[in-house]
Amino acid sequence: MELCDTEAHNGASAETDFGPRYREYLQESADARASLDILADRVRDGEAVVLVCFEGEAKPCHRHIIQERLESLVG
Repeated sequence: MELCDTEAHNGASAETDFGPRYREYLQESADARASLDILADRVRDGEAVVLVCFEGEAKPCHRHIIQERLESLVG
């Protein structure tokens, strides 16, 4: 049985624990935290920040996780 692109992507993401591992990276990496803080400041200052990714909405990716994190920082 052949999986479609979205199913294969989502299956690999789940199998590798991508989401939890990337969230951990964003929390533990000083560089990642600093970059997120800069983006959060820009949003607070009224700037529109656009996150662009190759993956569509139906596929979990780093963009969704960064968006979650930014929303939590900005409030």
